[in-house]
Amino acid sequence: YAGQVLKLPGGADAPAPAPENHPGGDASNVVDAARALKGDGYHYTVNLTSNYNPVRFKIGCCADFAIDSWAKAGKDLYHEISNPHYVPTIMNWMKDHGEFAHTAKPGDMVFFDWDGDGEGDHVAIVTEVDGNGHASKIIESYDFNQPVRERSIGNSSDNIMGYAHP
Repeated sequence: YAGQVLKLPGGADAPAPAPENHPGGDASNVVDAARALKGDGYHYTVNLTSNYNPVRFKIGCCADFAIDSWAKAGKDLYHEISNPHYVPTIMNWMKDHGEFAHTAKPGDMVFFDWDGDGEGDHVAIVTEVDGNGHASKIIESYDFNQPVRERSIGNSSDNIMGYAHP
């Protein structure tokens, strides 16, 4: 099994390898994809009015960036989720499809509730986790007409609702 340590007779005890801080399986390219979108100049749209027109893989809100990052890594949910531009819709879809969790891996989506009303307000991509399985660093599309940024979680950890595994 993954992570299992075997002890062979006559062999010297060796320390178990440290876990990699990079996603495995389906998530193996999500962090790289998110960073590539950042490097290509992905930025938050100018506004979220009824005239909202994201441009796939170039311009979009936090939800669009998370969906585009996963899509670029090979898991495109854009046409499966009824409103891929709206954080609560994405979060509910993840819960309904058994992809919601309370511990993180790099490449996961992380959902935040800023106002404490129990509904997701923001989503980002986890780039690093701590030893307890909590996000410690994220990459996000975060403010009007601003480029994507990567940052430490800091005090935002109190607002995390959960994670979605790709």
